[in-house]
Amino acid sequence: LIEPGKSEAPNAAGLVFGWGPASEDFTYAFLVTKDGACEFRQENNNRWTRVSQGQISDFLQQKESHTVRVAIRDGHAYGFVDGLYCDDNSFPLYESGYIGVAALSGIDQEDGSKGYFDNARFANLP
Repeated sequence: LIEPGKSEAPNAAGLVFGWGPASEDFTYAFLVTKDGACEFRQENNNRWTRVSQGQISDFLQQKESHTVRVAIRDGHAYGFVDGLYCDDNSFPLYESGYIGVAALSGIDQEDGSKGYFDNARFANLP
């Protein structure tokens, strides 16, 4: 998902989930930084707020890419990086919605940063 060893890699990248077309709907994100820190964020009315954060202790920065996964059950989200647990948070107002990807450059959107997303798979398990 992110290539931390490259200078053009984004500062953080991950998944956005729960987006709905009404502005009062909450949207959520799980992001991972170049050094293996992760966080859940919540957005409402165009304001993003960090609601929890974690760290992968054995994060391999030299890996070419990283896999990010979020599992949601009964309003509780669990975030994983390369199959390792990183963080979790309760989202009592979570409702199923659109899913997407995010890349944050940390400077502005015109700084030349690149994020690559491939092999995306989304599942709604019973």
